[in-house]
This record gives sequence, C-alpha cells and structure tokens, in this order.
Amino acid sequence: MRKKIVFVIPFNNRHSSPSGGDPGWIRRRLGIFMRYTLRSLMKQDSQRFQAFVLIRPDSEPLIREELAKYPPLPRHVAFVTKAEYERKTAEAVRGFDLLYEANLESDDMYHRSFIRLLEDHVPKKLPFMLIPQHGYAYDSVHNRLAQFFFWAPSFLTAVHPVDDWLAGRRI
Repeated sequence: MRKKIVFVIPFNNRHSSPSGGDPGWIRRRLGIFMRYTLRSLMKQDSQRFQAFVLIRPDSEPLIREELAKYPPLPRHVAFVTKAEYERKTAEAVRGFDLLYEANLESDDMYHRSFIRLLEDHVPKKLPFMLIPQHGYAYDSVHNRLAQFFFWAPSFLTAVHPVDDWLAGRRI
C-alpha cells in the first residue's frame, strides 16, 4: 500500500489563548520552532513527508514577516491555515492508499528515524492510531534528556485509508 506521511503542527491556530496573536509570542515561538522542531524534521532519515504548520488567518501577515527573517523553508514544510491544510492534504494524498497523519507540537521533536518507522509500519486494521507513550523530553535549561511516560501524549499518528479521510471520516 502506498503511504503519504503528513505532519500536522499546531502553532497558534487554537483560539483558547489570546497570546497566540501577540507579536512577541509569535517571535519567541517561531524561534523555538526553527531551532528545535524544524531541525528535527530536516534531520529525519527520510524526507518523504509533508509538514503543515497551522496558523490563525489573522496572524498570517505577522508570521510571514517573522519567517522572512529566517532562511527559506523547505518545499515540504508550509505555514497554512486550517482550511489550507485540508485542501493541501487532499492534494497531497492523491494516488496514495494510506494517510499517516502525525501530530507534532510546534515545540517538540521526533527522533531522526521516526519517518522510517512510519514507512515500515504495516497496520493490521484500519483506521488505526499509533500512540507512543514512552519518550524523551529535552530540558533546554539544563541541556539534558529525560525519559518519560504519558498515557495520552500529544504526539500520535492517525492512520487512515485515504478515501475515508477525504470523505471526512477521521479518528
């Protein structure tokens, strides 16, 4: 089965916090994203994925202005609104059988072998949710890694038949 791996990365699209539209917040969080999350994506053993960073439409001009201060993003990484995410993902999955929709928070990282693990994964049933409960957290204050366990982590991957995802049937 042909797989398409797509990262969905919430940046400031959740309206639960008014700070997500604040210029200082955006500047700081974008710095964290570039320093850690984007670097994690670019160091993946396989670059066969698409990554969409979800933003609020009203903050797009400010985010584009801040992004201009950094080197250009790779073609397979884009800052988009939720509506653009839906459209661009629908385009990206054409010709594929399965969509691996991996959640990655905008200040988190995956091990460099993560994409390869998804490429090698063979689901036994569909749809399917991959929930890694054991992981590592980076303590940037003390420059160390710590092991952790969480019963419902934010980093998970939903595996959908493409036709189901396009029809709106999601986990």
